[in-house]
Amino acid sequence: MKRAPAITWKSLRPCVRLLARLTLTCVFVIAGVLKLAGMEQTQAAVEGYRLLPGWAVWPAALFLPWAEIVSGAALWVPWLREASRFFLATLLWLFLVAILAAWARGLDIRCGCFGGEGEAGYPWLVARDFGLLGLLSLTKRGVEK
Repeated sequence: MKRAPAITWKSLRPCVRLLARLTLTCVFVIAGVLKLAGMEQTQAAVEGYRLLPGWAVWPAALFLPWAEIVSGAALWVPWLREASRFFLATLLWLFLVAILAAWARGLDIRCGCFGGEGEAGYPWLVARDFGLLGLLSLTKRGVEK
């Protein structure tokens, strides 16, 4: 009787990378589209963090959704994938800094993450962004052995 081949991390790696990329694309494209659909809420959310001068709030609120949509979709373009990964990692770290700064200052922010006005649960937001960074690290093609 023949034994079934063993399932190893090496054999699962391509599927894990694919699922991580698909998840990240969905998260960032959906978040960007929802932000665009509710630009007034997006602008209010950016303003609520109190990190930017007044003149920079609208350009930032306009830039973020497009940056999320384009970089999320670019994960599927082989020659853009590494740049997209770097940009998304940078965005996630900036989001983490903004969330932690708001938390440290005791601000009652509306996250604005998915275009809504939901209450900010700081521990959840921090954990979610670290989770997304973890997923992003899984999309990197490592050295195959």
